[in-house]
Amino acid sequence: MFKRSLALFAVVFVACGGGSQPNDSCLGGDCGEHDAVDPCSGVDCGDFGTCVVSDSNEASCKCDDGYYWDGSSCIDYFDPCSGVDCGEHGTCVVGDSNEASCKCDDGYRWDDSSCVATVDPCSGVDCGEHGACVVGDSNEASCKCDDGYSWDGSSCVATVDPCSGVDCGEHGTCVVSDSNEASCECDDGYHFEGSECVMIDPLFNNCAGGWCLIPAGSFEMGSPDTEPCREAHEGPVHSVTITSSFYMKQTHVTQAEWRAKMDNDPSTFTGCDDCPVEKVNWFEAVSYANALSTSKGYDTCYEMTGCEGKAGEGLSKCTVTFKGLDCEGYRLPTEAEWEYAARAGTTTAYWIGSNIGDGGEGVCGGGDPLGTLLPGAGWYWFNSENRPHPVAQLQANPWGLYDVHGNVYEWVNDYYDSNYYGECSEGCNDPLGPDPGTGRRVYRGGCYIGDAKFQRSAYRNYSLPNYSIGCIGFRLVRTVP
Repeated sequence: MFKRSLALFAVVFVACGGGSQPNDSCLGGDCGEHDAVDPCSGVDCGDFGTCVVSDSNEASCKCDDGYYWDGSSCIDYFDPCSGVDCGEHGTCVVGDSNEASCKCDDGYRWDDSSCVATVDPCSGVDCGEHGACVVGDSNEASCKCDDGYSWDGSSCVATVDPCSGVDCGEHGTCVVSDSNEASCECDDGYHFEGSECVMIDPLFNNCAGGWCLIPAGSFEMGSPDTEPCREAHEGPVHSVTITSSFYMKQTHVTQAEWRAKMDNDPSTFTGCDDCPVEKVNWFEAVSYANALSTSKGYDTCYEMTGCEGKAGEGLSKCTVTFKGLDCEGYRLPTEAEWEYAARAGTTTAYWIGSNIGDGGEGVCGGGDPLGTLLPGAGWYWFNSENRPHPVAQLQANPWGLYDVHGNVYEWVNDYYDSNYYGECSEGCNDPLGPDPGTGRRVYRGGCYIGDAKFQRSAYRNYSLPNYSIGCIGFRLVRTVP
């Protein structure tokens, strides 16, 4: 819009001699040395101004119409619209800041040089029978489709419900993700198997001697966009196949089991043989795995060189080489193996059910579980009394594993990368995780002092391998020979 500026109007006042007020009794008479002084005496306002006296007996120049005071005389008043040409369909107007601009007639707009006819962005836009053209804030046209219709790039077409034809059975509900894909969400106590939601059988496991056989199979890894409390690096959900069965320890490694092999106890909460050993770093966890392998006569799964310190007392600076999934001895599970075993065929936030409370809202904190079943499967803020508990006190998952939610986090074998799930998208078999990158390792499972959101099957966290805290332990696996 065209603008020009005008100098501000100003007036000047003239202080008069003595500063004393005239005495009314002396007006028109002789008061001697106290005669009244005219404030305008000696004030020259020029040809286009007149001196006036204010109530406070001060003189100032009042300019004639069309003139203004420039500090020394009255000069021609400058019109900001002088020389401004707004064209046939515009009018120059002066704003509060004394700047000129062009106001266009109805149906016209200013294009930086003149008022031109307004073009309707919707002119010539055909949205079809089931749509209407709308103009956005940026003056661009778009088609808004009627309810039940969506824009396919050229017209409004009837929307196809992704859940149409999807049967989740009596105990499941079809839900649509943010990416418009359908999936079955099972009722609490049920999990999706085959083509429907079936009841979780707590006795369906193959465990003996503290170890459970985890069958080979496929699952959907990560959290869907619809899962409350999720974090971005838990997606995208992707199909993973575990090609070989493996044994997984039924519980966390306990303090008694650690002492038997390592001759110390790093735990914060000592004096509880059946409680998880904790405050163990990643180097120390794989060192224990090697020690257990050696005690059983198996070849170790990790080659460790250059270490400083002792396991349980701050082992650090190790160079560790993993010998592969077909190694003979004990090892940490891969991140995919851990989630596959923790879910045990379920697709909900916890193996025992969803994290959606009675009111339909996600339960993310450590307060009232609002009807969710997590307190029956894991120790966390709500029920732990701020300490770890002996293992295997709550319900086991369908494959016989205890405490996959809560009590203590569990180190896994993989390095961490927030974008790795996107790289291992489809047809992902036995993933070993990303390259070393920053060297941080993943831990999973939840903790006794964590909120509910940190106990979910898809939740992931990470730290450097020399990091230890009283909330991290581990459990081991061994590939079936």
